[in-house]
Amino acid sequence: DASSPTIKVTMINDCHGYMGVMYCNDWRKKGHKIVGSGESIEVPFDDTLPCPLRITFAAKLGSYLKCGENNMYMALEFPNPGAYVVRIGGAGAQHVRLKSVKNEDESYEVDVDRHLFTEYAEFRSFMEGAVMPPV
Repeated sequence: DASSPTIKVTMINDCHGYMGVMYCNDWRKKGHKIVGSGESIEVPFDDTLPCPLRITFAAKLGSYLKCGENNMYMALEFPNPGAYVVRIGGAGAQHVRLKSVKNEDESYEVDVDRHLFTEYAEFRSFMEGAVMPPV
Protein backbone atom coordinates (compact mmCIF):
# COMPACT_ATOMS: atom_id res chain seq x y z
CA ASP A 1 0.00 0.00 0.00
CA ALA A 2 1.66 3.23 -1.19
CA SER A 3 -0.04 5.25 1.56
CA SER A 4 1.33 3.14 4.42
CA PRO A 5 3.86 5.02 6.53
CA THR A 6 7.53 4.04 6.38
CA ILE A 7 10.82 4.89 8.03
CA LYS A 8 13.52 5.73 5.52
CA VAL A 9 17.09 6.44 6.61
CA THR A 10 19.71 7.64 4.13
CA MET A 11 23.40 7.51 5.06
CA ILE A 12 25.77 10.25 3.93
CA ASN A 13 29.43 9.58 4.67
CA ASP A 14 31.42 12.82 4.89
CA CYS A 15 34.74 11.01 5.47
CA HIS A 16 36.60 9.94 2.34
CA GLY A 17 38.94 7.76 4.43
CA TYR A 18 36.54 4.81 4.61
CA MET A 19 33.55 3.18 2.92
CA GLY A 20 30.47 3.66 5.11
CA VAL A 21 28.19 0.79 6.11
CA MET A 22 24.69 1.13 7.60
CA TYR A 23 23.00 -1.69 9.52
CA CYS A 24 19.42 -2.01 10.78
CA ASN A 25 17.90 -4.47 13.21
CA ASP A 26 18.05 -7.44 13.05
CA TRP A 27 21.49 -6.94 11.54
CA ARG A 28 21.98 -10.72 11.12
CA LYS A 29 19.29 -10.82 8.41
CA LYS A 30 19.93 -10.53 4.69
CA GLY A 31 19.22 -7.06 3.35
CA HIS A 32 19.79 -5.35 6.68
CA LYS A 33 23.21 -4.01 5.69
CA ILE A 34 23.91 -1.45 3.00
CA VAL A 35 27.23 -0.09 1.80
CA GLY A 36 27.96 3.31 0.30
CA SER A 37 27.21 6.95 0.89
CA GLY A 38 23.80 8.02 -0.39
CA GLU A 39 22.24 4.59 0.11
CA SER A 40 19.00 4.15 2.07
CA ILE A 41 17.13 1.62 4.17
CA GLU A 42 13.34 1.88 4.09
CA VAL A 43 11.02 -0.27 6.18
CA PRO A 44 7.27 -0.24 6.76
CA PHE A 45 6.17 1.46 9.96
CA ASP A 46 3.77 -1.19 11.18
CA ASP A 47 3.46 -4.13 13.54
CA THR A 48 6.02 -6.16 11.54
CA LEU A 49 8.77 -4.19 13.29
CA PRO A 50 9.52 -5.93 16.60
CA CYS A 51 10.75 -2.62 18.03
CA PRO A 52 11.51 0.86 16.69
CA LEU A 53 13.94 0.86 13.76
CA ARG A 54 17.48 0.60 15.10
CA ILE A 55 20.38 1.82 13.00
CA THR A 56 24.13 1.83 13.47
CA PHE A 57 27.06 2.53 11.20
CA ALA A 58 30.56 1.25 10.59
CA ALA A 59 33.53 1.62 8.33
CA LYS A 60 34.04 -1.28 5.94
CA LEU A 61 37.00 -3.17 7.44
CA GLY A 62 37.00 -0.73 10.36
CA SER A 63 35.22 0.28 13.54
CA TYR A 64 31.56 0.62 14.45
CA LEU A 65 29.98 3.99 15.23
CA LYS A 66 31.18 5.32 18.58
CA CYS A 67 30.46 8.38 20.67
CA GLY A 68 33.29 10.90 20.33
CA GLU A 69 33.09 11.94 23.99
CA ASN A 70 33.38 8.54 25.67
CA ASN A 71 34.22 6.05 22.88
CA MET A 72 31.12 3.94 23.63
CA TYR A 73 29.33 2.02 20.86
CA MET A 74 26.34 4.00 19.54
CA ALA A 75 23.08 2.99 17.89
CA LEU A 76 20.11 5.14 16.93
CA GLU A 77 16.46 4.28 17.37
CA PHE A 78 13.79 5.80 15.10
CA PRO A 79 10.40 5.51 16.84
CA ASN A 80 8.40 7.53 14.30
CA PRO A 81 7.71 7.24 10.56
CA GLY A 82 9.43 9.68 8.23
CA ALA A 83 12.47 10.19 6.03
CA TYR A 84 15.78 10.96 7.68
CA VAL A 85 19.32 11.76 6.57
CA VAL A 86 22.14 10.66 8.86
CA ARG A 87 25.60 12.07 8.29
CA ILE A 88 28.63 10.21 9.56
CA GLY A 89 32.26 11.24 9.48
CA GLY A 90 35.40 10.88 11.53
CA ALA A 91 39.13 10.74 11.12
CA GLY A 92 39.23 7.38 9.36
CA ALA A 93 38.12 3.76 9.53
CA GLN A 94 38.82 3.48 13.28
CA HIS A 95 36.97 6.71 14.17
CA VAL A 96 33.40 6.50 12.81
CA ARG A 97 31.38 9.35 14.34
CA LEU A 98 27.83 10.67 14.11
CA LYS A 99 27.65 14.17 12.64
CA SER A 100 23.90 14.80 12.37
CA VAL A 101 20.40 13.36 12.06
CA LYS A 102 18.13 15.57 9.98
CA ASN A 103 14.89 15.54 8.05
CA GLU A 104 14.94 14.50 4.39
CA ASP A 105 15.93 17.88 2.94
CA GLU A 106 18.38 18.46 5.84
CA SER A 107 16.66 21.71 6.85
CA TYR A 108 16.47 20.83 10.55
CA GLU A 109 17.89 18.45 13.18
CA VAL A 110 15.70 15.52 14.25
CA ASP A 111 15.70 14.17 17.78
CA VAL A 112 16.07 10.39 17.82
CA ASP A 113 17.00 8.06 20.65
CA ARG A 114 20.75 7.54 20.95
CA HIS A 115 21.82 4.42 22.81
CA LEU A 116 25.36 3.98 24.14
CA PHE A 117 27.03 0.69 25.06
CA THR A 118 30.31 -0.01 26.85
CA GLU A 119 30.35 -3.69 25.90
CA TYR A 120 30.17 -5.02 22.35
CA ALA A 121 27.92 -7.90 23.52
CA GLU A 122 25.22 -5.44 24.69
CA PHE A 123 25.54 -3.44 21.47
CA ARG A 124 25.22 -6.63 19.40
CA SER A 125 22.12 -7.76 21.35
CA PHE A 126 20.51 -4.36 20.81
CA MET A 127 21.13 -4.55 17.06
CA GLU A 128 19.70 -8.08 17.03
CA GLY A 129 16.42 -6.68 18.45
CA ALA A 130 16.75 -7.45 22.18
CA VAL A 131 14.31 -5.68 24.48
CA MET A 132 16.34 -3.28 26.57
CA PRO A 133 15.76 -2.92 30.32
CA PRO A 134 14.36 0.43 31.45
CA VAL A 135 16.98 2.99 32.46
